Amino acid sequence: MAVFLLSLCSNAQVTFSNEKPKSGETVQFFFNPTNSPLLKSNTIKANAFYFKARTPMQSQPFSIDLTKNDNIWKGEFTFSNDSMSGILIAFEDTNSHEVDNNNGNGYFVFIHNKDNVPTKGAYAGLAIAKNIGINNPSFNLKNDYSEQAELYERDFARFPDLKEQEWIPYFWTIIERKKDGDKELIEKGLDSRLESSLTLSETEMSNIIYLYRQIGKKDKAIPIAKALIEKSPKGDFAQFEKYSQIIQERDAGKRMRLFEDFEKNMPDSHLLAELGYALIPSYIYTREVVKLKNSIDKYLIPSPASRESRADTYNSIAWKMADANWELNVAKEFSDRAIELQILENQQNNNKRTSAALHSYYDTNGYILDKLEKKQEAYEAFKKAIPAEIENTQFEVNERFILSAYQTKHLEEAQRMGELFMKEAKSTEKIKEILKEIYIKKHGKKGLSNYISSLETAMKAKQKKEVVATMLEEDAVQFELKDLMGNMVSLASLRDKIVIVDFWATWCGPCIASMPGMQEVQRKYKDNPKVKFLFIDTLEDDEDYLSKVKKLISDKKYDDLTVLLDVDSKLVAKYKVEGIPTKFVIDSNGKIRFKSIGYSGNKENLVNELSLMIDTLLNQK
Repeated sequence: MAVFLLSLCSNAQVTFSNEKPKSGETVQFFFNPTNSPLLKSNTIKANAFYFKARTPMQSQPFSIDLTKNDNIWKGEFTFSNDSMSGILIAFEDTNSHEVDNNNGNGYFVFIHNKDNVPTKGAYAGLAIAKNIGINNPSFNLKNDYSEQAELYERDFARFPDLKEQEWIPYFWTIIERKKDGDKELIEKGLDSRLESSLTLSETEMSNIIYLYRQIGKKDKAIPIAKALIEKSPKGDFAQFEKYSQIIQERDAGKRMRLFEDFEKNMPDSHLLAELGYALIPSYIYTREVVKLKNSIDKYLIPSPASRESRADTYNSIAWKMADANWELNVAKEFSDRAIELQILENQQNNNKRTSAALHSYYDTNGYILDKLEKKQEAYEAFKKAIPAEIENTQFEVNERFILSAYQTKHLEEAQRMGELFMKEAKSTEKIKEILKEIYIKKHGKKGLSNYISSLETAMKAKQKKEVVATMLEEDAVQFELKDLMGNMVSLASLRDKIVIVDFWATWCGPCIASMPGMQEVQRKYKDNPKVKFLFIDTLEDDEDYLSKVKKLISDKKYDDLTVLLDVDSKLVAKYKVEGIPTKFVIDSNGKIRFKSIGYSGNKENLVNELSLMIDTLLNQK
């Protein structure tokens, strides 16, 4: 039996029974988890889908059952369709749902033709397959658009006519890789297509419009979009334009009027159910409880969405209603429904993700009950919101639980859990204040300072241990960007300093929410010449984004922040930022030593965490 170790995959754990399989053949594969995260797993399945160059999105993922002999897992598949060009595989523990995806590359093999070379479109098909695998949790592949572009180009070099077929996904891929010259390449390609005598389909025309917009050539997109809508006023493009207009409308009243108009004029639209489902919470802002309930009956209850997704929607609606202090009894009904659905989900598919969701839904339930002045019931709900592994808890959830326990006279539990939260660095200022009050009730003020100090010492030790464990040592990408005054600021000019780089955007809620904490940290080190903060605005789509940035900085009184402009979002791509806010702490030698993604919502924790990172570097010799 010939065995083929995938040459295109690094650190591959998979071998195939046929080095160059042909269409129609059945292939066995063998998975050795010796160097895999699934080494100790006893329940493993293979997730896979067949790919092809043309319309690979039609290929649905499927599972392959495996048998185990000693430490080797065996499965097989058949290339039964002539249009197939290969298969992509990842392995999953069916209990923990942990995945072995070959370091984000996936395991794959191509179909070969009679000349024993990969079939036409094999590399392009793999490129699209990898793109699909980025967002599929069963594969969770790495986000490497440069590699995908190279796969396309490898096929185009073999079969030049293939570029004519695959230009749409190829152009979208090279937009994402953000390489110098790509925008000009795309513009030239689009111009050429419009100037040719070819009859373009609505799909091709709509992609030309979207691509022009994406590369900043909106002036070229406008007349084409207008003509396409006039030609097909209820076509897919026209529908999606209306859909986008509705989603992007910030005024809740206008958004719902636009939706109701869409619902009336395009009742058969394939986007209607998705749009109706997405806009259910908008009725909260328009204070229309009857329409809210009708929309739920029409779009949420019959939705084909998973039970988990529907539970999340019910919970989201309930939380927003409670936050608005509106129709709290109705909000309680929706919260109860979210919990019921999630309990059913947990009974069928219990894992860390579903357990975390249920804890979150009990937190919402407690929040509503507290507003309804049902304090004891609220306490019982908040108690269920705290998982056994408190390292997974959220600061605001912990605070609501401790406050509820204190208000309902469960002082022993409030103290025990409050102390635990502090020691595990999961506390807030409010929790600390409650612990002080409980201590004073029991012992008076004598010894209070030492009591709190001991908890704070334990908390800081925990935070420091966690921070040090996350230390990196990667070369920071050099950059030179303009600030709001047009002055150039370069990383090279700050070589001897510790530089904190914060990627943010005006439209990013968590970014804006984290700004007061970031400003506080900056002020803490304002007299230290060895520390410099840079706030890099990026990923802005609005043509008038600069005025928005300046207005936000002025309105929020952030004039002491050094704001730089990543105008074309190239720098955020070079730093491989997958979500904002993301902060990098760069040492005086130009090395990235820490990276912090997102914002927990707790200002105190942000200040403490970032201060520990900075102090750790300042104290290094």
